[in-house]
Amino acid sequence: MYTRITRSGGRSYLQLVESYRVAGGSVRQRVIANLGRLDQLEPKDLDPLINGLNRALA
Repeated sequence: MYTRITRSGGRSYLQLVESYRVAGGSVRQRVIANLGRLDQLEPKDLDPLINGLNRALA
């Protein structure tokens, strides 16, 4: 999993994305979660998400 910044309508959005391989062997990506607009996100909003992901991966 990784984060990706997408742009639409002059705004930037943060997404959590997963890569996976299909039967033919090619790699695709799917959006797991839209985390919101970058101009509205603050570290206090993202810290619980980061901590939760770290616990899930440990």
